[in-house]
Amino acid sequence: PSNYLTVLGMADSKHKLGQLEQAIDLYDRAEKLNENDAELYYNRGIAYVFLEEFGKAIRDFNQSEKLRPDQAQLYYYRGYAQAALSRYKNAIADYSKALDLKPDYAEAYYNRGAAKAELDNYEAGMEDFQTALEKKPDLENGKINIALSKLGLKQYQAAIDGLTEIIDERAENLARAYFYRGEAYY
Repeated sequence: PSNYLTVLGMADSKHKLGQLEQAIDLYDRAEKLNENDAELYYNRGIAYVFLEEFGKAIRDFNQSEKLRPDQAQLYYYRGYAQAALSRYKNAIADYSKALDLKPDYAEAYYNRGAAKAELDNYEAGMEDFQTALEKKPDLENGKINIALSKLGLKQYQAAIDGLTEIIDERAENLARAYFYRGEAYY
């Protein structure tokens, strides 16, 4: 087809079906028909994230941002791609932009906290983890990362208490909780 919306729709359909390489081929065809659609670059960027082609994802997110800079999820996914490439300061900046646009974005707080922790800024990371849990109490990995931040801050008893709570609840990350509680005891 030579109709932009038809090709974009086909690309999005392949994307939703998990046929990411085919989706990208169709996004490439769609781009030749219309280079000015932020959604095209955003969706292709997400496909690249799922294929773990983070550099290509960032390139598409940058193009999407030029066309429509008011997308909180764009900054979230670009932050994810930046963190996957160990560009934690860039990731923090992107997560912060996502939060400027969507202040209740629990996942952006969580991932920003993880990026801060990767830079050994455990206290700031822990604050973001706590905010994420306040916004979304059932957020997966939230409690364990608060406990791990306390471990990083050498607050061993607080880490043990948090990890024991996870163990007592038989919550997700049970094996990790036992492992890190052992480390905290050590």
